[in-house]
Amino acid sequence: MPVFGTSMEPELEEGNLILIEEVSPSEVKVGDIIVFTIPAAVREHYNYPPVLAHRVIRVDTRYGITFRTQGDNTAGEDPFTVRAEDLMGTVSQQIPYLGFPLLFMQSDLGLIFIIIGLFLLALYLYADELSRGRQTVQRGLFAPVIEKNQRTGRVLERRIETT
Repeated sequence: MPVFGTSMEPELEEGNLILIEEVSPSEVKVGDIIVFTIPAAVREHYNYPPVLAHRVIRVDTRYGITFRTQGDNTAGEDPFTVRAEDLMGTVSQQIPYLGFPLLFMQSDLGLIFIIIGLFLLALYLYADELSRGRQTVQRGLFAPVIEKNQRTGRVLERRIETT
């Protein structure tokens, strides 16, 4: 998953690609960086992204396992509790700068780039077929004009030969 945002800097730099290791909620401890999904209602209310990677600051086991999280670069803890079923895993590794292409492809500009690229690739792959089709259409449309020009050309040749 690419890192988007600066809430975990300097631990997780924006544009890096993080690898997520699946873990059981019971294995998560305070200090781990977890990746979790945020339910739609919470996401809309607090304006959070669908998936987030933050550090665990407290594990609560009173009513099942839940986590309190906070970004390393933020002032306070997240205003919601992370449920065990929302846990995707922990951050195992990060690869610098490899997330930028993924972030670009997920943007509106990236989508336009992909569409244009696929269109150009299709043109390249089917250029011969398109050219043959164009020639066939031209021959079909202009066949009467070409025949008339050829007849006129033969008539002119005969006249020239007779003179």
